[in-house]
Amino acid sequence: MDVPSQTLAIQRLIDSGKPYEVYDAALIEMIFVLENLQEIERPLIHQVIQAIFSEPGLRCDRELFELAFVSYLEHKSLSFMDCYLAAKATMRESTPLLTFDKALSKKLPIQVSLIPKDTLPV
Repeated sequence: MDVPSQTLAIQRLIDSGKPYEVYDAALIEMIFVLENLQEIERPLIHQVIQAIFSEPGLRCDRELFELAFVSYLEHKSLSFMDCYLAAKATMRESTPLLTFDKALSKKLPIQVSLIPKDTLPV
C-alpha cells in the first residue's frame, strides 16, 4: 500500500534531477513483493524494473540486475535472489558459487559447488 506522503517525497526526489542511489537489497525486496505478494508475472516485473532503471538520476547496478533477469525469466523455479547471486558470482568471476542447497546447485546456470555439511563446526 502506497503512503501518499512518501510517494510525493520520492516523486520530488526524482523530479529534482539530483542523483540518488537505490541499494540492491531494496530492489530485490521490491521484486519479491511484486512476485509473491502482488502475484505479478515475471515479464511484467522485468518491465517495471526497466522503467525504474530508465530514470537518469538513479544510481544502481543495472548491469548486474539485467544479468540476473536473464536467469530469472528463463528458470521459473529460481527466486530472483538465486539469480542475483549467480549473476554477481559470474560478474565478479568468483565461481563456483558455494551453497549448501543441493537442489539449487542443480538449477543455477553457473558452476556451483556444494559445501559438505560435515565441514561445519558443531
